[in-house]
Amino acid sequence: MDSNYTICIPKLFFDINCFGCGITRAIWYLLHFDIAKAVEYNSLVVVVFPIIACISIKWIISKNEIYDI
Repeated sequence: MDSNYTICIPKLFFDINCFGCGITRAIWYLLHFDIAKAVEYNSLVVVVFPIIACISIKWIISKNEIYDI
């Protein structure tokens, strides 16, 4: 997970980090309970992850209501 490969356009062309740089790695480390490393990659993970989790849970619940599971 710690490779230097990136597809971020600002990072590739201008060598600057955008707001989303590192968020995938940050979520990966957060899911593995390495909070310090997650915040090191992108501090917005403390905002983004709960939002993604809530949306995912809401989506799963809505899918289960359709099929009555």
